[in-house]
Amino acid sequence: MSDAMAAGEPRTNSMTILSLGHGDLTIEWDEGNNEAMTAQIQVLMDKGVTFFKVEDQGKIRKKLVGTPIASATEATDRKLMIKDADIQKIVDSGLADVARFQGCGEIKTVGRATTAAEAAATDTVAVQPAKGG
Repeated sequence: MSDAMAAGEPRTNSMTILSLGHGDLTIEWDEGNNEAMTAQIQVLMDKGVTFFKVEDQGKIRKKLVGTPIASATEATDRKLMIKDADIQKIVDSGLADVARFQGCGEIKTVGRATTAAEAAATDTVAVQPAKGG
């Protein structure tokens, strides 16, 4: 159990997407957004993305990425660009935040999430479908 969960803070779920075209990307969301994330995860599943459940919930806890700015004008000039349009939509809509992966050693999976609701309610590692070349 993570320190945040032990302290009674709202549960946060996460998804680490492997090989997104610009490296791996981790996003996380409060469990209150699970229903909205279920719809977004279903879009990814329909595109062939596979979600593997992580054995130790809370093990892949991250710190949100924060970039200090020098002035208010910089705030309107910055935007995180994500190569996958569906993931970009999730982040732009405010459903989830981009997080920095904190090394935690070996990560064990306990099987594949068979539904989007199952994937939204737990920590997962998402794998893009294989592409021929």
